[in-house]
Amino acid sequence: MSKLETARINPRDFGAHLRDDTEEPFNNRPKSVRWLDAVSTYHKTGSISKAIIYLENSFSNRQKNKKNITEVENLVSSLYSYASDHSNLKYTYYNHKHTMEIYLSEKVKTTGWIWIINKTDYGGYSGYIVVNDSDSHNWEKQLRFPLIQNYIAKHIFKCESNLVEVGIINYYEGKHHKISYNKRDIKSAKKELKFLGTEISSFL
Repeated sequence: MSKLETARINPRDFGAHLRDDTEEPFNNRPKSVRWLDAVSTYHKTGSISKAIIYLENSFSNRQKNKKNITEVENLVSSLYSYASDHSNLKYTYYNHKHTMEIYLSEKVKTTGWIWIINKTDYGGYSGYIVVNDSDSHNWEKQLRFPLIQNYIAKHIFKCESNLVEVGIINYYEGKHHKISYNKRDIKSAKKELKFLGTEISSFL
C-alpha cells in the first residue's frame, strides 16, 4: 500500500518498473516491526515491562554505542507514550498485522498490513499504520488511508465507513494521529485507484 504514492506520481513509469523488476531486495527486520511486536506483547500480556524487555532483547545484537543505546531508550519511551495514549483514547485492542489486498485492475493488486486495529468506546473501529519521522508528514493526503478506512468498514467489520477512523503512529513518539474520511473522499480515492490500475496495467 505504501507504494501507491510512488504510483500516483507517474503510474505508467511505475507499471514499466513493475514489468522489468525481477529482483527481490534483501531486508533486515525493520525497527518499526520490532516496535510493533513489542506493542503486541503489551496488549497480549497487559504488561508494559514485558513489552520493554521484548523490545530491548530485539536490539540486543546491536553494537553497544551511545547512538544505539539512546535510540533504544527513545523507542522504550515511545512505548510508554503509546500505552498512555491508547488508554486515554479508550481503545480496546483488536489485532495487529492484518493483511489486506486491494485490486487496482485484473492484472494489478496492492497488498499490505493494517498494523494495529482497535475497537472504540463509541462502537466504532480504528486502523493505524506505524511509520517513522519521514513518513509522518502530510499523511492525511495519501491515497492509501481512505482506501484502508473503506477496507476496514467493508471487509473486516461490515459497518458504515463513518464508524471507522484511520491514522498513523510514529514509533519514535508513540502518539496516535487519526482522521475519518467522508464518503465523497472515499469515492474519489477509489476512482483514482481505478485510474492508476488502468495506467499501470497498460505497461504489463
